[in-house]
Amino acid sequence: MVATASAHHSWASNYLSNEPDIEIAGVISQLEWKNPHVRMQVTVDAGKPTAKTWLIESASVAQLSRMDVTPDLVKVGQAVKVAGFAGLQNPTSLFMNHLLLPDNREIVFKIDGKPRWSSQSIGDSNKLHGSVIETDINKRPASILAVWTTVYGDPNSHSAARSKAASAGDTGMSAARTRTTSAVLPNSASYCAPKAMPLAMGAPYPIQLLKNGKDVLIKLEENDQLRTIHITDKHDDSAAARSSLGYSTGVWAGQGEKKLVVTTTKIDSNTIGARASMTETFELSADRNRLEYTSSIVDPDKSSAPVTSSKYWQYSPGVKVEPYDCTL
Repeated sequence: MVATASAHHSWASNYLSNEPDIEIAGVISQLEWKNPHVRMQVTVDAGKPTAKTWLIESASVAQLSRMDVTPDLVKVGQAVKVAGFAGLQNPTSLFMNHLLLPDNREIVFKIDGKPRWSSQSIGDSNKLHGSVIETDINKRPASILAVWTTVYGDPNSHSAARSKAASAGDTGMSAARTRTTSAVLPNSASYCAPKAMPLAMGAPYPIQLLKNGKDVLIKLEENDQLRTIHITDKHDDSAAARSSLGYSTGVWAGQGEKKLVVTTTKIDSNTIGARASMTETFELSADRNRLEYTSSIVDPDKSSAPVTSSKYWQYSPGVKVEPYDCTL
């Protein structure tokens, strides 16, 4: 068995992303349209002594659904052409960027890709890159209580919090994201496991803030996680059990539910110590188009200095937090 990690987490150890794409042509013999990555097998020279099965993976369903790439387009038994990054450790693996269907339509799976073969292309990444915006400011959110999306390609949105969370001492991140390839499609029981704080806030998928009585809920699309922020002036965690998301309280700053300051403790995580505390701010931008986010982690067991980070999400009309439904 050859150990590999998912494409967008560790290109260097799995795919030759700095080299030209390779192409194969064959028949789809197995297909899984599931998060965390669409996966398939493509058999080249099916029925011949030279038959070879390639293990293919590509972007997440969460990304592809916002590119209007839907599962009804691809079916087992289709004769297709595939282009993508060659596997570094497994010579018959490939990260798919393009797929040519039998009717000559081309699906662009790469989030910043252009059509490779055909003028009839499917796959619009404008929503992912923040190009779909509400031009009428009066139709934008009037508070932080809305759905907010990551802007791909902008490090201040796409990767800022995730990279800072890793620098806080994530010694277990690589192991948690390791997957396995064998004669069947890649899988790992740990890969669909919900992330602990602070990594949970660094996922590149939409979030939603909404009221639940007095409290605020934060729905995280990745792995269908749900944080509860208890609105109270006093942070008392004496009765709270340790958990991966910790115990969180929040206070509104100013008027109109435009800024929330959150304190989280009792975090059960391999990235930070047991005594760590985390302070976050969620603030609506002046143009009501962004949710500005900052975090500061004080971890006396690992460092005398706080680890700080910032990022933003953007409002995109019509985007929802979808069920993640991670299946291996």
